[in-house]
Amino acid sequence: MSKKIKSFYILSGLVFCLAFAYYPMFFSRFLKVPGDIGDERFGVFVLNHWFNVLRFKEPFFRLNFFYPVKDAMGFSDGFFLLGVVYSVFRFFGLDYFTSLQMLYIFMTSLGYLAGFLVLRKILKLNYFFGIFGAVLLVSLNAIQNQFGHIQLLSFYFYPALALLIYYYFDSKKAGRSKISWLYMISFAVLLGLLCFTSYYAFWFFVFSVLIFIFFYFANEFIYSYAASKNEGRSKISWLYMISFAVLLALLFFTSDYTLWFFGFISYVFIFFYLPEKIAGRYFRDRLSGWLVFIKTNKVQLSAGFFIFIASLAPAFIVYIPVIFSGFRFPFFLNFSPALKDIINVGPRNYLWSGVLNIFHFDYGSGEIQNGLPVITLLVLIFLFIFNRQILKGREKEKRILLPFAVTGVFIFLLIFNYRGWYSMWYFVYIFVPGAVGIRALGRFFIVSQMIFAVFISYNLNYLFAGAKGKIYHSFSRGIILLIFFLVLTEQFNAGYFFLNKKRQLAFITRFNGKTGCGSFFIKYNTSYKKPSWVYGTDALMISMKTKIPTINGYSGFYPRKWHLKYPSSKLYNYYVSRWIKENRLRNVCSVNLKTGIFKHA
Repeated sequence: MSKKIKSFYILSGLVFCLAFAYYPMFFSRFLKVPGDIGDERFGVFVLNHWFNVLRFKEPFFRLNFFYPVKDAMGFSDGFFLLGVVYSVFRFFGLDYFTSLQMLYIFMTSLGYLAGFLVLRKILKLNYFFGIFGAVLLVSLNAIQNQFGHIQLLSFYFYPALALLIYYYFDSKKAGRSKISWLYMISFAVLLGLLCFTSYYAFWFFVFSVLIFIFFYFANEFIYSYAASKNEGRSKISWLYMISFAVLLALLFFTSDYTLWFFGFISYVFIFFYLPEKIAGRYFRDRLSGWLVFIKTNKVQLSAGFFIFIASLAPAFIVYIPVIFSGFRFPFFLNFSPALKDIINVGPRNYLWSGVLNIFHFDYGSGEIQNGLPVITLLVLIFLFIFNRQILKGREKEKRILLPFAVTGVFIFLLIFNYRGWYSMWYFVYIFVPGAVGIRALGRFFIVSQMIFAVFISYNLNYLFAGAKGKIYHSFSRGIILLIFFLVLTEQFNAGYFFLNKKRQLAFITRFNGKTGCGSFFIKYNTSYKKPSWVYGTDALMISMKTKIPTINGYSGFYPRKWHLKYPSSKLYNYYVSRWIKENRLRNVCSVNLKTGIFKHA
C-alpha cells in the first residue's frame, strides 16, 4: 500500500469521526455550538482571556469577574493549553464561538491522530484496525455527553502523552540520547501544563497511571509465582490468593470504615512484602530491569521530574491561595455512578436510549451519563474472559494489556456508590492528595472507557489476524468486523449542541464598551426567572465584549460574602451595595440586560 493511499485512509477516518461527533454543527452550517448557555460560555470567556493575554491586553493570572477578587482563576480550570489553540483561530479573525468550534475539531483531530499512532506504533495493530480504534477512542458516547465541558477536551491529550513516553523509551533503547531528552522534556512540560488546563484530566491521568503501575507489578508477581511453583511454595501462594479475594470482597461490600482501614493496611503488606517471600528471585529478576534503567538514567529522570515541577508553577500560583483559603469540595456522591449507571448512555443515544426509556430508566445528572453501550459491555466481558486464549503465546502483550484493562475496571469499582450512601472513593478523598478537588466522579469513567476502547481494538485485531485461510476463518473475520462496526455504531449520539452562535453574537453586540465605567453589575430586575448561572455567564459575555470587569460572575467556587447569584432577589441590591463598600469600588455601573444600557450607580 503506497503512502498516498495510507494517508487517504487516515484522512478518511478523521473525516468520519468528525462527522460522527459534530454532524449537528456541520448540518446547521456552524450555527449550533457544543454545550449550553452555562459552562460553555464560561469556557469561552476564559479561552478569550488567553487570547487577550497573548496580545498583552490582560494580566496573566487575572480574570475580569468577581471584581476585584484577584484569585478568581483558581475557582475553576485554567484552560491554558486549550486557550493557546483557541487563540490561533482568534488571531485569524474568527469570532468567539467559531473559534470554539474550531477548537473542538482540532482537539478531536489531535486525539484521533495520536490515538492512531498509539495503536499502530506501540500496540502494532493492523492498519485498518488502527484507524477504527482511533475513531472509537475519540467518538465515545460518554465523551459526546460531556461536550458542554470544554476542559474535558483535554482527555484528547492522553494519546499524545502515551506517545511521548513510548518514543522516550524507544529512543533510549536505540541509543539516541539527545532525542530522548526532547521526548522527556516534552512529556514533562505537557503533563505539567495539563494541570493548569484541566485539573480533572491531569489528576485522572496521574492517578490512573499509578493504579496501572500497581496492577502491573501485581501481575508481574503472579507471573513470578508461576515460575516459582516448583520451589514448594504452592500452599502459601494459595493462602495469599484466597486472603486477597476475601479482603477485596470485604472492602467492596462493607460499610465499616474501620475494616476498610485495616484492609488497606493489609493490601500494603501483601504487595510490598509477600511478593518477595512468595515469588523469590523470579520477582526480583522482573524488577531488576526497571531498577537498572532508573539507576543508569537517574540524571535524565531527575531533570525530567524537576522540569515537570517547574511546569506546574502556573497551577501552583493559581490554586495554592484558593486551597489555603479553605475552599474544597465536600465528600458527597451526587455525581458518583451507581451500578445501574454502567449502562447509562444518557437520553440522546440513538440506539439504546429508546430501549432504556421503555424501562423508565432514570438517567440522573448529566455527570453520570457516561455508561457503556450494551454491545460494548458484552464484548468487553467476553474479551476479559478469553483474553489469555486470544493472546496465547504473546506473553509480553498479556503482561501489559491485562493490567491496563483491569485498571479501567478498578476505576469504576472505585467511584461507584453502593446504595447511594458510601463508596470506596472515601479513602481516595481522605488519603490521596488533590482528590478533594474532584466533585464530578462520573467523569472518571470516561477514562475507563478510553482504556476499554484500546483493549477492545487490540483484542479484536488479534482475533482478526488469527482467522486466516479457510471459509470458516473468512466467516470469523466477517463476524469480528461486524462486532467492531456495532461497537462503533452504538456510540452514535445526538450530541450536546444547545448553544446558538447567532443568538449569542446578537446578545453580545448589544453592549458598548465606551461607557467610562470601572466595573459593572447586572441591574436588579424582579422579572429575571432563569437559573442563576445564566445571568452569571451573561455578565461574563458582556465583560468579554466591553473589556470592563464585572462584580457578577460564574465559576466552580464563589467568593466569601459575595451572594450575587440572583439579580431578581429582594436582597440583591443590598449585597451589591455591601460588596462595593467592602471592596471600596468606585465608578461602578449597572447594566440593563434588555437594553444594553450602562448607568453609573
